[in-house]
Amino acid sequence: MTPKAKVILAAGLLAPVIAGAAVLYFSNPTRVPIYPVCVFHAWTGLDCPGCGTLPRVARAVHGRINEALHFNLLLVLSLPLFTWWGYRMVSRKWHNQPPPPMRMGWCGCM
Repeated sequence: MTPKAKVILAAGLLAPVIAGAAVLYFSNPTRVPIYPVCVFHAWTGLDCPGCGTLPRVARAVHGRINEALHFNLLLVLSLPLFTWWGYRMVSRKWHNQPPPPMRMGWCGCM
């Protein structure tokens, strides 16, 4: 991979993350109607595992980690794991390594 391609790859991966964090920082997901509505919650009235994710991430972006942990502990604790996984995938692409092999599930299926 050429150095120019590496810079383009890095910019292409960082730009959406920074833009998403900026949108969450400057617009409150509970007050601004630009965010999507959970279809499962709208149809059933029940919370899905992802319900409330945007407000919790917005609290984390604002540095209010305790509030984010209080409302959705699993999401906040999984953010470092997803960050590491994303870094690992980008690093493999950056160094022209193949993706990790797929492993079989517990049932013998993919």
